[in-house]
Amino acid sequence: MADELPTEHLLKSLSPGARKIVAEVLKRSGEGHPRQGDWLSVIYERHKPMVEGMLTEEHREGLAKTLKAPDAGGEQVAVDEIARLAIDHATERGAERVSERDIVAVVLKRAGYELVVRNLQRERSFVGGTGAGGSVLDQYCRDLTREAAEGRIGTMLGRDAEIDEVIRVLCRPSKRNPILIGAAGVGKTAIVEGLAARIAADQVPEMLRGVRLIAVQPSVLLAGLSYTGQPEERVKKLIDEASRPDVVMFIDEAHTVVGAGGRVGTGDLANMLKPALARGEIACIAATTDEEYRLHIQPDGALERRFQPLTIQELAPETALEIARARAVSAGGARGVTFDDAALRWLVAFGADFMRNRRFPDKAVDLVDQCIGYAVGCGLSSVGIEDAQKVARSMVGMPVTSEERIETFTRGIEDLALLSPDATEGLARRLSLSMRGLDMRPARPNGIVLLLGPSAASAGLLAAEAARGLFGSPDRVVVVDFARYDRAEHVTMLIGAPAAYVGYGDRLPLHGLQATPWSVVLCTNIEAAHPTILRILTETLDSGFLTDAQGRRTYLSDALVILTAPGIGSSTRHGFGFTPGAGGSEQEHAARMAAGVLGQDIVELCDVVSFGASREESTREWVATRFLPMVAERYARQGLNLRWDDSVVEWFATRADEADSNRDWERMAEEGLGPSLAVHIEGGMAGEPQPLLLTVRRDGLSVERE
Repeated sequence: MADELPTEHLLKSLSPGARKIVAEVLKRSGEGHPRQGDWLSVIYERHKPMVEGMLTEEHREGLAKTLKAPDAGGEQVAVDEIARLAIDHATERGAERVSERDIVAVVLKRAGYELVVRNLQRERSFVGGTGAGGSVLDQYCRDLTREAAEGRIGTMLGRDAEIDEVIRVLCRPSKRNPILIGAAGVGKTAIVEGLAARIAADQVPEMLRGVRLIAVQPSVLLAGLSYTGQPEERVKKLIDEASRPDVVMFIDEAHTVVGAGGRVGTGDLANMLKPALARGEIACIAATTDEEYRLHIQPDGALERRFQPLTIQELAPETALEIARARAVSAGGARGVTFDDAALRWLVAFGADFMRNRRFPDKAVDLVDQCIGYAVGCGLSSVGIEDAQKVARSMVGMPVTSEERIETFTRGIEDLALLSPDATEGLARRLSLSMRGLDMRPARPNGIVLLLGPSAASAGLLAAEAARGLFGSPDRVVVVDFARYDRAEHVTMLIGAPAAYVGYGDRLPLHGLQATPWSVVLCTNIEAAHPTILRILTETLDSGFLTDAQGRRTYLSDALVILTAPGIGSSTRHGFGFTPGAGGSEQEHAARMAAGVLGQDIVELCDVVSFGASREESTREWVATRFLPMVAERYARQGLNLRWDDSVVEWFATRADEADSNRDWERMAEEGLGPSLAVHIEGGMAGEPQPLLLTVRRDGLSVERE
């Protein structure tokens, strides 16, 4: 017969009759009975329905004849013959002892199968090691092929082409060392595990059959060593053991081998590996990110030449959905949780639109796992689309109820008269689309507001109110002053300095969005920026992300962006706002004025342009209804009951020019009230809340007991 079955399907031969023969042969060879819970049985149970469906009646008859020998010796003759053939089979493949798979192979051959499978888990014992510890590979590394054979590695989806490419590199006559380069989360390690699964299933070329794919962790390999020479001795032993045709090493986070551990006197793992890699004595798969490859591997030209780079791209959402479904079945089923398919589709779409700093398939798996944890914690047996929405939005800090947030924001803007009615309506309309995921270009910011002339003075209040209403905290504001970037070389202050230059690797102004993407970005004085930097700002607003000097992206797609240009038309009469495209000569005049300074492209990107909201009135309203109540609430926790008169509101409002952000207002309150409140705080903490009245005296704020 010429039927070819994958390795796991051969296990059907382990019927009760075959198991008896297997046990007897192993007993005679000194190996004892098959181990309870052996990996053969584990895989067989997993694939049992498929196996039974592939066994034809002819196969069943062949197995029956094999297990019931007709001659006088009966079963004993069959055992003797199978034992002899199993020993020959083990010797032929280079093994030192008979295993269950040798016996399975012989039984199936007698039953009429044409064998195309070889034993891939050679049970070998290395001699020596570090000290008396034995094999370095066995002690400090993971045998991925063994884990795959034992069913401890999940099914690989969507990476067949990448695995094929790795196999082609490993089959080269020289430089058989692929290095997988890709962003964190794209599944580099999973590709190597998929290769291990192929090796375990014998679905690889002849020269890779029977190899052990060993994962080396440099941190584990060098752990616990303190004496000079010990690391070198252990690494040398590792290289000696890996210098075999049937061993392929895998080094994840390969950049860590450069200056291993950073300890004086430990040498460099990379320098010890390079000669063996150059001579082709070992085959090694490495994996690292784009950034770490540029920083650590590329500068070492000798090390870089030893590897063949393979770029790993992010999976498409369609493939990520298949992985999410598989994860929901495997991990969810283990905890008694099922998923609606609509919930899985929504999770993948959400990850694509609102988790842009992360990559598929990692973020899809993470979303599914978080939903499983939520279901287990809440006692749910099924995850629906509403549960998925609640969990996913909570993970990224996204407002769960967009309608309420937008209504709160709109009411606050109207109450404080921070924008004209037309501008407020236009911004609310834009937010109602973008925050519900209905905009045509979801990569763009949730909204872009341009404040010109007098209205720019209210930008700090508008940002704080927007952060409070939309994102739940007035502190979620990232401020970037573009007046600092008035020269072309100042671009490094915005996107970072190149490698080897001062400032390389420093935190950049917009990096705060990586931790809290749902925030307000306040870009002040953009008309003072150099044209080169203004062009970068325009490109950032158009694409929805800023790429820094290291190639990392910071996304603005979940943020509200407020731009100010106080120097444009500051003498023009104020009192109106508009959305692009609205009629009216005043609006057109303002748009032309802004385009003349900033460029037409950036003006067209703005959802709202406001030219002259009165800051004095809006500031006074904000102080009375927002700021002072917040101050009173803060000090109420210290046992102080604060009230104030209109003079206090006026005192703060007249100092609006001194405050550009919420932190500036808080600092003003601490400096003005702190010394006076300190006198009364001890009594308030000891007894009943003390009623205190805030007033204005000649030398500033005063606190008096009522």
